[in-house]
Amino acid sequence: MALGNHTWSHPDLTTLGDAEVAEEIRRNRDFLRSTFGVQTPFFRPPFGARDERTDRIAADLGHPTIALWNGTFEDNRVLTGEELLAAARRWFSARTIVVGHANHPTVTAVYGQLLELIAERGLTTVTLADVWSTRR
Repeated sequence: MALGNHTWSHPDLTTLGDAEVAEEIRRNRDFLRSTFGVQTPFFRPPFGARDERTDRIAADLGHPTIALWNGTFEDNRVLTGEELLAAARRWFSARTIVVGHANHPTVTAVYGQLLELIAERGLTTVTLADVWSTRR
């Protein structure tokens, strides 16, 4: 399993001051550490909104690897099973990072179909740690 920091309350970090950016990242970093016992190098900025300043603050707080994505389930709201599967059919392809929140029941209802789609397309899932690992 690989976890990444995504901020505490999901703001566009480029609109915040340095102290606010740091607090968003720090608060969620501390939550991940106390809840899961891990420190992650990965940071996924909400909305993909980032710049040199936010990247530097994230790195200073222990998240030097910025993870961006090509596709999304668009599940920042509760989706129907068909909506989620339509997004998967659109985005599941080789060398594509697809972001999904996976915190709504819909994903569990269509999980088997997602696995079938992955198999049909001959894809292999990997984690951020798999991709950025220095161990080969």
